[in-house]
Amino acid sequence: MKWFCPNCWQQIERKTNKCPHCNYDLTEFEKISYEDKLILALKNPIRDHRMFSIYMLGQILSPKAVKPLYELACSSSDTIELFYIAKTLKLINTKESIKYLYKLKEKNNMLLTNFINKLEEKYGN
Repeated sequence: MKWFCPNCWQQIERKTNKCPHCNYDLTEFEKISYEDKLILALKNPIRDHRMFSIYMLGQILSPKAVKPLYELACSSSDTIELFYIAKTLKLINTKESIKYLYKLKEKNNMLLTNFINKLEEKYGN
């Protein structure tokens, strides 16, 4: 299994206390909330880890994750990842999350736009 620094996302050894790349104190990571760990994991270089975090942030309805989710969506060209982000934004269902959900339609990804339209039909506007 690969281990990554949650600050710079460089690969590290499992039992490391400080990241050799950015000097982040990895013992501090254990003290942060599960929600914050999920938000940090949105930058994980492994897609499956990001997808799990996106899904879980939707399950816990994290309003704190709305902006980081949108930022990830802006940098992503992975349609499946974008579907997960769109659904999570819809589930969180705050004014801000819905605003960002509509902005995702500007990515000119017809599959994503159709998916967002179906989310609106299913869950309401």
